[in-house]
Amino acid sequence: MHYLLWLQTALANDILLPSFTPVTLDDFAVAERLERDFLVALRNQNLSVVSPLALMDEYPDVAIGCAETPECPQILLQRDGSKVLVVASVSGNSLTTTESTVSQEYHIVMKFFGTGNPSLIDVKDVRIADSEVDSFLIAMAQDVSVLLQLLPQQEAPPEPIIIEKIVEPDSQEDLNTPPPDDPRIMRLPMSAQAEYKSQRLGPDEWLEAARVRSGNITLELFSGAVFGDVTHRYDTRIGFDNAKDNVFGIYEYDAFLPGYGAIFGGAIGFMPTWWLEISVAGGAALVQKELSTGWELHRADEVGISTYPYDPVMAGYGELEPRLRFYVMPTGPVKPYVLLGSTMRFYDGYVVQDEADVDYRNRPGGMHAGIMSGGGFAFDSASPIGVFAEIPWTYMLNQTVYESAEGEQLTYLPERSAEPTNMMTKVRVGMTLRFR
Repeated sequence: MHYLLWLQTALANDILLPSFTPVTLDDFAVAERLERDFLVALRNQNLSVVSPLALMDEYPDVAIGCAETPECPQILLQRDGSKVLVVASVSGNSLTTTESTVSQEYHIVMKFFGTGNPSLIDVKDVRIADSEVDSFLIAMAQDVSVLLQLLPQQEAPPEPIIIEKIVEPDSQEDLNTPPPDDPRIMRLPMSAQAEYKSQRLGPDEWLEAARVRSGNITLELFSGAVFGDVTHRYDTRIGFDNAKDNVFGIYEYDAFLPGYGAIFGGAIGFMPTWWLEISVAGGAALVQKELSTGWELHRADEVGISTYPYDPVMAGYGELEPRLRFYVMPTGPVKPYVLLGSTMRFYDGYVVQDEADVDYRNRPGGMHAGIMSGGGFAFDSASPIGVFAEIPWTYMLNQTVYESAEGEQLTYLPERSAEPTNMMTKVRVGMTLRFR
């Protein structure tokens, strides 16, 4: 092949292809698939294409969601060597064609811009069935090839001194040669390997485009709500006989009861393979803490009492969660997963304010441990930033009610309106940052 001719063609035919824009959240997978197929169709026309990943690195503010950003064409077409910009938005919905058959229909809006003129050259607004998508994308790639030839040529720079070099065709430059094998891809399911073999991206570029998480280190920030045994309550009573220096009974009750609160925290993890993530999450919960105190004084046939009702205050406790996530899909923007692990809760105790002649007992803090399970969804964008939503459920193994009555039975004890369940349910949403 003639080396100089190849170089001039690559420089002259730069096609800018930003990411296809999904109209709704449900269209992410469709947009990602059509974008990848159109990239292959363009390269099959021997066109040099600046891929969506490359544009996101160079223009992160506009290359994502270009179809919804009015200034995107003007900014991208300032790139050196560019000639044509293709901007597309995609949506899809299911159509029932017969009583037993459901087909997929796509609404594709594809806009074409030329260098030096960011106004529209052409627009294709079509609604097509899934079976017609491949032929449509091939036709659009052919239109781009024709459009390149019709556009006016830019003024050529001063002609350099050229040394011609004839080289033999390299097997990896052959357009019909499948992409090379890669151990990271060979460990994926057969369906993902077949998807990789059917296109012409290199291993690293395909792993990024397919959102494969193998070998990634992940950082998370999250917030949410917690429901279950999170309200910490402590009741303490003292009984006196004739005088307050003669204690005849002491009662204590310490328990976590049903309630709700807010949670926040972060996590760090590692994915040795596409289906397994090993991580540790830590955070805090803002919940309600209650205290009730009182005393009773027995004299002859009368009993004098003094009680202070529950005094709820906002408090917190810390959590640590070693956990495993098991993913069911290796590629794509949406990845469901199953969650397993354990939860450790660290809580403080009570330092009860005494009265002038009444010395109440304090309670120490402690730690509860439990088993945790649940599930969630990870949403991976084409950039390293993603989001997730999950619902973990925890059963505390060593959470017990502390109830103590020393000496004689007191006459007046606090009423309890709830009993512990030893369970907690959380709803967490957050942001994920992936490093390869």
